[in-house]
Amino acid sequence: MRKLPFVAVRLFATLVAVTLFYFAFRPEAIYVGAVGIGVYAFLDLAAYPIYAYVKSLLMPAPPPAARPVKKPAKKPAVPVESELEGFLSFDRKLDFIIYFDAPAESEHQVLMWMPALLALRMNYVIVLRQKTYLKMFKDLQLPVILIPNLSDLPKLLETGAKLVFYVNNGMRNTHMVREIDLTHIQLLHGDSDKPASYNPISVMYDYLFVSGQLAIDRYARNGVEIPDKKFKIVGRPQSDGVKTYDSNEAFLSKPVKTVLYTCTWAGFQDETNFSSIHLAPQFIEHLLDEGFRVVFRPHPNSYSNPADAAIIDEIVDLLKAKSAETGQFHCVAAHEAFGHALTSMTDCINTADILLSDVSSVVSDWLYSGNPYIMIDTRSDKPAFLKANELAKSGYYMDTNLNTFKDLIAGICKTDPMWDARVKMQTYALNKVSGEDPQETFITTVRDIFDQHEVADEAT
Repeated sequence: MRKLPFVAVRLFATLVAVTLFYFAFRPEAIYVGAVGIGVYAFLDLAAYPIYAYVKSLLMPAPPPAARPVKKPAKKPAVPVESELEGFLSFDRKLDFIIYFDAPAESEHQVLMWMPALLALRMNYVIVLRQKTYLKMFKDLQLPVILIPNLSDLPKLLETGAKLVFYVNNGMRNTHMVREIDLTHIQLLHGDSDKPASYNPISVMYDYLFVSGQLAIDRYARNGVEIPDKKFKIVGRPQSDGVKTYDSNEAFLSKPVKTVLYTCTWAGFQDETNFSSIHLAPQFIEHLLDEGFRVVFRPHPNSYSNPADAAIIDEIVDLLKAKSAETGQFHCVAAHEAFGHALTSMTDCINTADILLSDVSSVVSDWLYSGNPYIMIDTRSDKPAFLKANELAKSGYYMDTNLNTFKDLIAGICKTDPMWDARVKMQTYALNKVSGEDPQETFITTVRDIFDQHEVADEAT
């Protein structure tokens, strides 16, 4: 028997039922008693279910909580195997290491330095922390190993290497630079007036290789204090193979001139976005209308940005159509649509007569040639632009008002009044010495540091 919640109600209901039964049928007492017992027993059994039902109507229970969706278990990440042990097993001796860690589409940072580093004729290996570039460098037949684990880096000392070269200020550089028994040299992957060329973190390296006094002054001008002894002026080794001119007579006398238009990429932050790629179709249309031959070279990272890639596709179509119309070869450098023509920066520079560029390290490379260049200020603030960009002072200024572009470039082709300013800038920015091999100072400087390190090792 279940205990009823309201006993008084049950007894009262039994009494009412017996009374009604008696007055309706006037039975004998024994029947009245039997009915009372039966009603009471029924209520004893049925009252609780009735009560529960009524309660559910008046006070419905909350819906049951949804069962949690069980997420599929993540597959464990496949560990990236270090290649260090296998590399060390060959007992090879190294002279230097190229340490490289960077996002995708950044291989140019290393490749631009390879001719100068190979000219050292020393034993080396490229050390990667991620496998992004492993296959690419192996396909290029460059010595490369993958070392994902921080704890393995000290073992590189077993190779006998004395120098470590860096081409950027990647976050994982700090993992390597802590090895104080090695000499750490920052090369960077370009010389320009961008913030990357005066990053305060550069102070952590033993030496900063810069192309000229301008680079040293750039740090100081931006409030970055680095001891003078850390700087080594080595010129611009990438200029090896660039045609140079002793005057602008050849440029002025050329009837049809080629314009190399290079634009940097947008970067990761608005304040460091100097890219003019959104203006590129308009600039190129103006150049084509004025009869110039055009070579367009976007930054490699621009191909990874959908909006920028769409603009590049537009320019590809524009230059292909103009080439077909005129029979004059225009192209997007290194693009498959033009047979991968002009793959190297040196080829692009040697092909062109005028550079059109925004804030980019290409300006430094171009300056070595001596030919004129135009720098685009995407913010259209000339005083601020000239103050922030020393290289712009020997170039021609262009803002986003394209109505002035045709007159500007026409005037350059007639008189080119900035020749003397460019000659001075070549010395200040590139440490250019007439008749000197662009790689000579770099090679001599590296070998001197290497010898000093070797002497210090022998002394200990």
